[in-house]
Amino acid sequence: GSFLMLFYLLTAFFFLREEERGISRYHVLTGIGLGLCLLTKYSGIFILPILAVYHLVSKKSILPTIKTFVPITIVGLLMLALYPLLSMIFYPPFFTGSLSHLTEIVSSQNLDIMLLSVQYLLFLVLFGPFLLAIMINSVPRLGKKDLFPLIWIIVIVFLYTFVNRDNFRPLERYFSILIAPVAMISGNYLSNLNIKRRHILIFSLVFAAFTALFLFLNLGGDYMP
Repeated sequence: GSFLMLFYLLTAFFFLREEERGISRYHVLTGIGLGLCLLTKYSGIFILPILAVYHLVSKKSILPTIKTFVPITIVGLLMLALYPLLSMIFYPPFFTGSLSHLTEIVSSQNLDIMLLSVQYLLFLVLFGPFLLAIMINSVPRLGKKDLFPLIWIIVIVFLYTFVNRDNFRPLERYFSILIAPVAMISGNYLSNLNIKRRHILIFSLVFAAFTALFLFLNLGGDYMP
């Protein structure tokens, strides 16, 4: 999960830098980032619709989006080709086994709404009260600079609900890639607040209390993330 979020951020950084500066080589770097996402996990492909939807909403035209993402996708797929190639040379079951697992997830049973709801609630609990509270407070103040992280959140929630349809998935692990866009929106919100000394004191006390709690929970040898 941490590697996937790192490569999501790297891909997004290169893409947004290209949009900002108009330097074509960033398309290649974005494609390399996409390839790293795919080599980490097949669901790394989800960074592509995130960027494509954002580009489409920004440009309001489908042709520039197609022209932008064809070379990015080609570079990403060329990097992914290293996986089956090396697997066939050294140990073929690695690649064939990953394809079988991918097929099972995509063609899984119909959604169990009740079970899925419980998983979403578990994710919200594990997401953490502090970051979640800031995100909720920032919703009424969403602006243009929040568009990219907002699209990131919407696309990932949609894809993991309706495309990756395994009912027994650990959503709290899959949704770890949402920490980044939520942190972006929360950061934009906090940057507009007039933070006083008492806010810092309260946050420090809460942080110390939760740190002590998690330390105590981990003393038994079972790790609480």
